Order: sequence, then structure tokens, then C-alpha cells
Amino acid sequence: MANSFNLKVLTPNRTRYEGEAEMVILPGVQGEFAILHDHMPIVAALKHGIMTIRSGGQDKIASVVEGFVQVVNNQVTVTVTGFDWPDEIDKNRAQEELELAERKKNEAKSELELKQAELAIRRASVKLEACSYSAARVNRMVSDR
Repeated sequence: MANSFNLKVLTPNRTRYEGEAEMVILPGVQGEFAILHDHMPIVAALKHGIMTIRSGGQDKIASVVEGFVQVVNNQVTVTVTGFDWPDEIDKNRAQEELELAERKKNEAKSELELKQAELAIRRASVKLEACSYSAARVNRMVSDR
């Protein structure tokens, strides 16, 4: 593909995606950002969020859990601690996880318990967002460029 790059998505257990892509949108700790062909070399930290891969004119999205991205010579490597395609997510279980985390946040007795509950809320929320993803989000980001 013209104007594409090689994308590899790794988790601690396995390679979750490997192939050509025209664009990848990632949840950086400073905000979302897109990587396109001939992007300058970078290493950036990622937070829990939605990752969008545009390949062959089609958008694929996934829920990702913190990690980092490295870009060098049109080779993009995303390494994350968790990764789920929407069809791998049990929406009912994610909703239950969200409700449990919200209860734990309200009952937190220490700063650590509060932070743990907030992370659990974010993980469950991202999974639910991946399940209800809308292509309008990607189109909005591309038109903003």
C-alpha cells in the first residue's frame, strides 16, 4: 500500500496485530494522536483508551491498556499490557466491572484504594466505549488535521 507503514501490536502474551496500516490513532498520556506514513521517530507513553487502526480503507478499533509506542523508519510498534477487539469483550461483564469499581471508589478508605478503583473504572469504561464505537470519531480526527 502506498503511504502505509508496518504496524505491530504486542502484549505480554502474544502479537495481537501485524500488518500494513495507513494510520493508527493512539491514546497518549498527553492526549490522542495519529501516526501516518513517514512519521518522525518517537517513543510515547500510552494510557487506557481506544486505538484505531486504518488499513485498506477500513477502521478497526480495540481497547488498549497502558503501554508505549515506538516509531522508526515506517515501523510502528505498540506495546500494551492489555488489548481487546470489540468482539472479544463481554459487554455485560464490563458493565458489572464498572458498577463494582464505582462502588469501590465510593467506599475507598485510602488513597491507594481510590486510585485502584479509578483505574478499574477507566478500564471498564474503555471496554464499553470500544463496544459502542462510532466511525464518526475517526472521521472527525482526520478532518481536523
